[in-house]
Amino acid sequence: MSDVRVDDVRRGHGVTPDTAPDDMSGPSSGPVDLRGSADTGGRLGRRAMLAAALGTLGAGVLASSPVGRGDAAHAAGEPTAPASGAPGAAGTATPGAPSGVRRSSASATLAAAIAGTEAHGTLVVDRSETTAVPVVVDRPMTLLFEAGVELRTTRDVSALVVRADDVTLRGATVVGSGSATSGKARGVEVVATVGAPVRRLRVSGCSISRFSYGAVYLEHVRDFTVDGNVLTDLAYAGVMLFSCLDGTVRGNEVTGVHQSGSFPNSYGIAVNRYWNQSIDVAPRSERITVADNVVSDVPLWEGIDTHGGREVTIVGNRLTGCAVGIAVVPCKSPDGATTYAPLDCVVASNTVDAGTLAVPRNGIVFKGAGFGSGTAVEEGTGAILDNTVTGYGGDTLDAAVCVYFTSGLVVARSVLNGSIARALNIYTGNHDLTVVDTLVTGLTSRTTQRPSVIDVRHHDNSALIVRTRYVATPGSRADAVGLYAAVGGSTLDLVDNDWTATARAVYCSVENTLARLHDGA
Repeated sequence: MSDVRVDDVRRGHGVTPDTAPDDMSGPSSGPVDLRGSADTGGRLGRRAMLAAALGTLGAGVLASSPVGRGDAAHAAGEPTAPASGAPGAAGTATPGAPSGVRRSSASATLAAAIAGTEAHGTLVVDRSETTAVPVVVDRPMTLLFEAGVELRTTRDVSALVVRADDVTLRGATVVGSGSATSGKARGVEVVATVGAPVRRLRVSGCSISRFSYGAVYLEHVRDFTVDGNVLTDLAYAGVMLFSCLDGTVRGNEVTGVHQSGSFPNSYGIAVNRYWNQSIDVAPRSERITVADNVVSDVPLWEGIDTHGGREVTIVGNRLTGCAVGIAVVPCKSPDGATTYAPLDCVVASNTVDAGTLAVPRNGIVFKGAGFGSGTAVEEGTGAILDNTVTGYGGDTLDAAVCVYFTSGLVVARSVLNGSIARALNIYTGNHDLTVVDTLVTGLTSRTTQRPSVIDVRHHDNSALIVRTRYVATPGSRADAVGLYAAVGGSTLDLVDNDWTATARAVYCSVENTLARLHDGA
């Protein structure tokens, strides 16, 4: 995914994609410490890695590395630097019990009904309305929309703009003026600042559609929940989070993100920061959970994304028809250099299916901060666990799972079906990588190049690869290679892999350091 600039959003445009390929864009016997010891510079030596792997043989699953712990929400979206005097409602008071319930039909407009509702009160929205200007929620309150009630915009504007803590929006049907062009209109918009964040927001059970930017946009929001919403027919994004902390995006359905007009990219759910602002002003999104969502029909870009997030957990989601399924990638700094890697991020128990895409790219990509096939600036950390990926791969970088510029990353219990050209791409700059219990079925290729189960594409990798199994299926290529490592400069330890269904088990340059132990034919 390309990083986003504040100025671009002010103009209502997207950004030019980066030239670097950021965005392709059983019970265990006990944990294995993959961090290494102080006397090895924090990296596990080859002998220790082999010993650790052998200790797990027959025991089930290799345990994990240090990964994200928080159950938090996550922020990404397209920039809209807060205008002076706008968002950022301060205050941390605990919401009081509602002193009364009002009905919107008692007022001339929804805006007037909000103005007449006491702080921490409840407003039942019982009348549909059209508006040419955003409806602003400027006090802590709950808005409950009755079934069949709609809020529609007649111009390319955001519908509901929240500027207060402790706001709940429940059951709203919000319809914009159209998604055919790129713009700045959002169904629900919260724009605050790092010094005055909006807190304790909930957007629940809403239907939001037809906006020229996206459905839900949160910037500098803490302790939030976006759950159970249906978000459809959008130009740029379903849920966009920037510099958000401690939130959850759960159980939403996002479908039909078109990448309209001048937008060069598009997202189902994204967790970001603005790269052209300093890290103090626009910090990482942290402790965000993206769970149990269904994301489909994002055919030109990414289903779920984080740029430089910390402790972002992406778990239990189902993605179909997204050019890239899940992207955990770095973020730039204001000088344009790729600087901030994703840290302690977990991608677990997701199902990613290319569906009928003509040109699928990466099913899951996990990348730290670095340049091309050169040196890492900050290595990405975390784990990729228990995912099923179907129908991805094709280009020199693309695969069902692609990793580069990482440290101590664990890729475990993957099921990779029908991959094109390669199932797992260990691209470059992966240090102390552990790949364990991978099942690959049915490799194909669009070219004369032989497909590979695992492709060590470039140099500077150290990897322990344990218990990989390949199963050929009808229509798969008969000339598949198990492990392909034509470029030198990597250290590869293969333990107890089953390559019997491949035409050649291992093709490895003599310039690599290779060890095979109990490794199949």
